[in-house]
Amino acid sequence: MIPMRVSLLAAALSAALGAGLAAQANRAAPVNQAGPIQNFKDTATLSVDAVTLDFMPAKVPFSDPRKNGKQFVRVAVTATNTGKTVFSLYHTSLALQTSDFTRHSITSSINKGNSDDRLETTKLEPGASVSGALYYEVGARESRETMHLVYDGHLGSDDKDFLFPLTPGNAAPSAPAPPKAAPAPPKPAAQPGKDLAAAVGGSLAGVWMMDEAKTRAAADGNSALLMKRVTLNADGTFLAGAGVTGKYKFDGKIFSVFYSGSPGLEKKGAIDGGWLKFPAPAGLGKFVYMKPAER
Repeated sequence: MIPMRVSLLAAALSAALGAGLAAQANRAAPVNQAGPIQNFKDTATLSVDAVTLDFMPAKVPFSDPRKNGKQFVRVAVTATNTGKTVFSLYHTSLALQTSDFTRHSITSSINKGNSDDRLETTKLEPGASVSGALYYEVGARESRETMHLVYDGHLGSDDKDFLFPLTPGNAAPSAPAPPKAAPAPPKPAAQPGKDLAAAVGGSLAGVWMMDEAKTRAAADGNSALLMKRVTLNADGTFLAGAGVTGKYKFDGKIFSVFYSGSPGLEKKGAIDGGWLKFPAPAGLGKFVYMKPAER
């Protein structure tokens, strides 16, 4: 039988070691990505402040995800009600999307017993803000570049998903730069119209920019932040924000894409009037309406 004193000492050392390892591993990296969110007609702004990979609370959970090839991810966020009515923020509306486009719900392994900063469902008065942390359990190989925080919101009866990259965004504004010489007049950009197919010369290769107003207004629109700018290469590949890649096909009439995360899934797009309807990375039947940039 192990003496009581030795047993208690071993337990204390184990707890101290666990807390020390947790403190050593938990290095929060700033993100500073922000954007609008909606819950029916109510509006707010969500800011992803920081992310911590391979997170471990000081009070180690009963199940250590690292033993199963997984990790805890901590995402610190701030929500501010920018509307004129009460905004209901449901923490269950926030999921973590991984490289295979799976959306992970908040883990129950980190709870009030080992965390006191979890973001809870709350009602925000106009102008009010709330900050907190979201905890998820994902594969150990996932990185900031392969994940997005997803807000599953609503606009009327039409679902609107908002994706926030976990890569660094704009930091706090810096001091104004000294005045520069007046820039040269911009080159005329291709104007989308009824003859968009003719305007691009039968080839979609080039840089395309999201038409945010059109995308948000469209019933099938999905204004994913990582799709604000997409480069379609002449070799049939494309590159979007946060390292999202894939392949596309265009025969002059039919447009479709294959995301690298699901190469066997063909998503059909279209040239719709004056816009290129680019299939969104998340959600079936959702599109980003895009205009050609300078050519």
